[in-house]
Amino acid sequence: MSKILVVDDQEEGRYLLEHLLKINGFEVISASNGREALAMAHAERPLMIISDILMPEMDGFSLCRAVKSDEALRSVPFVFYSATYTTPEDEELALSLGAARFIRRPQEPTAFIAEIREVISETAPPPPHVAQVSAPSSPKSGR
Repeated sequence: MSKILVVDDQEEGRYLLEHLLKINGFEVISASNGREALAMAHAERPLMIISDILMPEMDGFSLCRAVKSDEALRSVPFVFYSATYTTPEDEELALSLGAARFIRRPQEPTAFIAEIREVISETAPPPPHVAQVSAPSSPKSGR
């Protein structure tokens, strides 16, 4: 599953992010505000949510709070991607709400995708435990 939910009220920003993710092998669904995104997340349980902060109806901070307090969604990694709220205090608030990353916009595309892949690798469920069978040890030679 590689579907990422992009949440941004600005159509151009949403389109650019969708395109960048798609050319890097991800499926993308998108929403224009937090309320719409929350409904979509419940319907399609994305691999990750990437959200702007400043949006009508439900902002990104409220969306992150709702996702992280929802039993069905709390394990979905949440990434903020914002050009408006970019102070250290904004980042601290975002991370305190449970966000995996706070990325300031604009971000160089290669660096952005690297951060997204890093979040995915950090938050992917561990592989199922496989019992390790050790080979019998060879007897030591008496030399």
